[in-house]
Amino acid sequence: AAPRLGVVVMCLGAAVFLVMDGGGKNKATTSFLGVALVCAALAADGLYTGAQVKLIEHCDSEFTLMLFLNVWQGLFSLGIALAHGELSAAAAVVFSDPRKALALAAFAFSKALGTVFVYKLLREAGTLVVATVTTIRKILTVLLSVIYFGHSLAPAQWVALLLVFFHKY
Repeated sequence: AAPRLGVVVMCLGAAVFLVMDGGGKNKATTSFLGVALVCAALAADGLYTGAQVKLIEHCDSEFTLMLFLNVWQGLFSLGIALAHGELSAAAAVVFSDPRKALALAAFAFSKALGTVFVYKLLREAGTLVVATVTTIRKILTVLLSVIYFGHSLAPAQWVALLLVFFHKY
């Protein structure tokens, strides 16, 4: 029970950090939709990771799991793009400039590499460690963005960061 409570505290810290206003000159408004999306993203992380644990038991390696998940996700995305008539427009954007295609390829490579590491971590350490690592990675990305662009954080956001980084299992 204690490990799960630690993950809940960490996720609450992440949610508070992401929805609080930073107090800078470009104040963003927090909407119900924004809060709902943050909560949905955190819940989806938990559900998705749990499903991956069950799937990884049936796969020989991280690469096999990644292949099967990517095939299904690709087919699902292709179906949506075809249903909405967006496939040709997306292809036109990608192939309109070689730099865009190269950037997309670099993104796909880095995403694949990161996914292999996450699946390996999932196989060797379990869902709680993966939830912790992925949530901390997201918060670090936001924090580095705040530092890089010179935004300020509200006191509640600093408290939320402490919850994320110093929670205990």
